[in-house]
Amino acid sequence: MQAFRLSRCISRGMDKRFLISVLVLWILSAGLSGERRAAATQPIVDLVVVDVTPAHKIQTLSPQRAIGSTVDKEDAGSIPALYSKHNVRAMLDSGLGWLSYRLYTELSDQDWHWNPIGTFSARDSGYWTSSASTHSPSISDSFGYRLPHRGNTTDQGNNESYSRVDDGDPATYWKSDPYLTHLFTGDPDEMHPQWVVIDLEQPRAVNAIEIDWANPYATDYSVAFWTGDDAIGDPGTSEWSPVPLAARNRASHSANRLGPSDALRFQNSVTTRFIRVLMSRSSNTCDTHGPADKRDCAGYAIAEIRLGSKDSAGVLTD
Repeated sequence: MQAFRLSRCISRGMDKRFLISVLVLWILSAGLSGERRAAATQPIVDLVVVDVTPAHKIQTLSPQRAIGSTVDKEDAGSIPALYSKHNVRAMLDSGLGWLSYRLYTELSDQDWHWNPIGTFSARDSGYWTSSASTHSPSISDSFGYRLPHRGNTTDQGNNESYSRVDDGDPATYWKSDPYLTHLFTGDPDEMHPQWVVIDLEQPRAVNAIEIDWANPYATDYSVAFWTGDDAIGDPGTSEWSPVPLAARNRASHSANRLGPSDALRFQNSVTTRFIRVLMSRSSNTCDTHGPADKRDCAGYAIAEIRLGSKDSAGVLTD
């Protein structure tokens, strides 16, 4: 025999409707479950006891607290229309209790400006610092701005731009996080290595990689390949394996903006979906924004990466 105890739900006239809905769904579920068991074995008669005595309650569920809604990405300027008196009244009349906000700037490689009033470190670009004031003027919108040195070609947001390491433009570059460097952690950079991962979307045979560094560039780094299926979505089932190198050639550039170019040849071809460049020591040379801000001289920057198969003539098919 199965005993089912359900407490009464009290919430602005919603208790009876909610109680009936839950009860009907539970009875239907119990009936279907009983039919499946009866088909599998011998017929079994289930006795369902519904006890609504308040003193026998096991748990209390308030729809006003348990059921809510969310607000996701909205276009700039939409907040006044979204929260018009008519819309707010409709939201309140629905009886829903909670409204939460979700930002997805981290999914789109954007920088969140919680306060649209603030300053950039270099006129209209660089690192943003929001104003600490929340009163003048009042804040109705907060914004996500696309990072100029973004690292992802595909993201979980809008997929609106290429990574700067494979956009084909030598004038652009990817820049790592300066806050993981010794200037801010106080630790040697080797304790907090930073990385770039190339996703080939399916396993492919590769035997060479070429890296055009920008400033600051890596003076110590390693290359590895993923031995499993999905290094990003399922990183716990496999590991990174170092790529043995047959040759590593570094060439310098005359332009001050660019760092050296490295051509690496693998000892043997490896078949993998993911290749990682793990950087542990920096040149600490300043990027295109100059030395005024120490963050522009910390970490690592890459202009372009080419990965693929190199033939006997030394021609790389990217």
